[in-house]
Amino acid sequence: MGYYSGQIDGKFGRETRAAIRRYQVGIKDKVTGRLTADQATALLCVMLCPPVEVPRDDAAYCAKLTTLRRYLDNTGDGRSFPDATASVAVDDCAKGNAAAGIPVLEKKLRDGGFLPTPQG
Repeated sequence: MGYYSGQIDGKFGRETRAAIRRYQVGIKDKVTGRLTADQATALLCVMLCPPVEVPRDDAAYCAKLTTLRRYLDNTGDGRSFPDATASVAVDDCAKGNAAAGIPVLEKKLRDGGFLPTPQG
């Protein structure tokens, strides 16, 4: 992922916190140097949730959900407040992992008052 370039020593030190801050900037989340539970889960999924081959229609549906989610993130004045979990789901869609991205994006859209068009 490129956020940490030091030698791995098993210690949670300055360089680890700096790498976490770079990650948080990268996902446009609050920069604290400490991972939230959602951020830790997203990082684990990068390693443990391999992308699966999805049919083209799933990829198109994932792209549609991503567009709607980005619309919801926009405040209308040029600023956006992306949700870390939704950002990971958008990244999953972009990487072809629609199976991971679709359920998260559907839930986030429902929570935002949108009813996504059913897939199929």
